[in-house]
Amino acid sequence: MGRFLRKLPVPSLALIFCLVASFAIDSVKGQSITKQVQERVYEKVDNFISFPVKAMLLWADFYRFGGFPNNLQATDRDLAMKYLYSLVTSLEDTGLRPFYGLDNGYLLGFWHSDLNYVPALVYREPGNSAYPPPNGSGTPSELAKYWEACLDKTTGDAKLCEMPIGDPFIQCQNDCSLVPCPGTDESSDETSMKWCRNYTIEYSSNGGEGFVPMVAACINEEGAFSQTPGEVLVETDFGAVVGDCTFGDGSRVERLLSGEFAYCGDQSDEDDVCTACSSLADLGDQLADDLAAKCESGAGSSCNSAFLGAYATRNYDPRWRGWYIDTRAAQRPFF
Repeated sequence: MGRFLRKLPVPSLALIFCLVASFAIDSVKGQSITKQVQERVYEKVDNFISFPVKAMLLWADFYRFGGFPNNLQATDRDLAMKYLYSLVTSLEDTGLRPFYGLDNGYLLGFWHSDLNYVPALVYREPGNSAYPPPNGSGTPSELAKYWEACLDKTTGDAKLCEMPIGDPFIQCQNDCSLVPCPGTDESSDETSMKWCRNYTIEYSSNGGEGFVPMVAACINEEGAFSQTPGEVLVETDFGAVVGDCTFGDGSRVERLLSGEFAYCGDQSDEDDVCTACSSLADLGDQLADDLAAKCESGAGSSCNSAFLGAYATRNYDPRWRGWYIDTRAAQRPFF
């Protein structure tokens, strides 16, 4: 239901394929191109293109065998991040930068950076933007905790997560309940059907609503969120070095925003609701929806490490991005 692993974009792969093939053929131009040389070229190209696919299959198997106990939600963030970063480092020659999004707006993974020596770690908590600002009338939205979570990437000064006119957002239909995905054959049995959350993409007509921010954060040598001085991977013109996490003006990042964020998880012993997320379909529609919402919201626990090392924020939701929309349409039932 909307769990995707992002590989290198197809256009980039196609471009790399052409460059590799051209280089190999040009290097033997004017010579006899033997069958052995051709086979070596094709073998190298095939291996390069197949690495991201194999990485995705490893990820899928790890998930299927219960490797992510909280169903890849925010409480699985540290484990999923370690797994993704192991793909980055073990497949370094391919330039793989994996990330994934969920149908509740959650996003986690690594993007290409300016110089591409240190991958950019990105993270967005689940939730729909366009919530009313907490200083307005009426009961504040649960998502109002994100209202003051944004910052200026140059100075680090706090900013409001306020939507401008024209920004897209997700509008739930029937509480974003699960429905057969567009194009799904509804005559199929339920086990082979593809289910998606029911929502539409809308645009802010007046501006001023709040959004759930995506953050870019510093990482350490293990690929984890970090702002510890002297332990952060820093990108230079000559490669990656260990240093400090800083904003654009050189001031250190010291981000310890407290709140009941989804990453904090449920620290109580009442039940193991998040561990049960992968089998919610057996519990009945309404109970399944209630437990899933509890799992995704973090169930009320508070912490100050959800945005550790965050040096930039922006309004970004995977669900209104082309890569997510296309993958959602093309995916097949997972099990």
